[in-house]
Amino acid sequence: MTNNKLKKVVLINQHTTYIFIDIINSFCKEYDEVVLFAGVVRPMAIPLDPKVKVVSIPMYNKKNIVTRIISWFLGFIKSVFLLNFYYRKHDVFVSTNPPLNNFITLFCKNKVSLLVYDVYPDGLIAAGFMTKNNLIYKVWASLNRKAFKKFKSIVAITNGMAKLLSTYVESSKILVVPAWANQSLSNVNDSNETNDFISKFNLEDKFLIIYSGNLGIKHDLESLVELAKNLKEYKDIEVLIIGEGFKKSIIEDLIKNYNITNCQLLPYLPANMFLSMLQAMQVGVVSLEKETSQISIPSKTFNILGVGKPIICLGTEESDLAELLEINQAGMSFTSDSIETLTSFVIKLYADKNYYGQLTENASKLSLKFSYKNANLILKDHLEKSI
Repeated sequence: MTNNKLKKVVLINQHTTYIFIDIINSFCKEYDEVVLFAGVVRPMAIPLDPKVKVVSIPMYNKKNIVTRIISWFLGFIKSVFLLNFYYRKHDVFVSTNPPLNNFITLFCKNKVSLLVYDVYPDGLIAAGFMTKNNLIYKVWASLNRKAFKKFKSIVAITNGMAKLLSTYVESSKILVVPAWANQSLSNVNDSNETNDFISKFNLEDKFLIIYSGNLGIKHDLESLVELAKNLKEYKDIEVLIIGEGFKKSIIEDLIKNYNITNCQLLPYLPANMFLSMLQAMQVGVVSLEKETSQISIPSKTFNILGVGKPIICLGTEESDLAELLEINQAGMSFTSDSIETLTSFVIKLYADKNYYGQLTENASKLSLKFSYKNANLILKDHLEKSI
């Protein structure tokens, strides 16, 4: 691109939230024309730059595996159509949302960079939908190797993810840039008296341990119910499990069978209450699938750290997240076999204000390493490798 030409870019993310919005806004500093293909945009308190033109593609439908795959295909097909007929001269920056964007370089001649949230088809193996002997896996992996060679740059959000991607493409093309917390967190009121989440669910003066997200088949959420059972004598401690998914009925049955009142199962929260929920918690919970624990740190991790709260990691004690928490003393990791140790940890957090205060301070310090300014590193890599 020469200086006398308009610099144009298309960014693609079927479900656009704060991390990708920060990236888009960073791209606006360098590009004259910025176009976003998206099914939905959830900016929370940090809006898209007004110069961004949003072009609608089909929304991501995660109701079940069939609706997910259909929405992936529809989003991908429309994106390819738009690039080939309306945006052939634009640079392109895509996310793996939809995952079929892995193949986009096979269907267009644009200069394309890729942001990897999840590694597919490996993610489908981790979810239990297929094995490496499956024909779909073999074909997908083969197409990855062909398509990834044509990306100008590839960004991974963990070292483990980069290592897995290196089975498809040379490591020199991969840049590791950690995810980060939502900038909006600094605007959340820290007072329980005015917190919308606490008021709505009558949680005043409670020590809240909160998991919010997918209730997936491989998420160890039963341990939270077991924890609540062990803590039933502590009237001020409340365990909240927020979300939808495969294990919803399992969790409901456990709570009912144990006849406990200090564990609540709540539906997904409206977007305008998400930040209040983060601030209301005393301890945040992240549940990892064992198969992906070495290659992914869920973005909710950085939001919990962003509000200065310690983290309970469930599922495995051998993961990038477990190592991060241990090194920085910002939380602990537990398996389903260590409920008693988990219970003791929570009681110490609840009873020992100095210990809890130290962990919250450590969490706040750790969050500074995961700044939205990382978006500028992604932009820089894209520009340098797209020349």
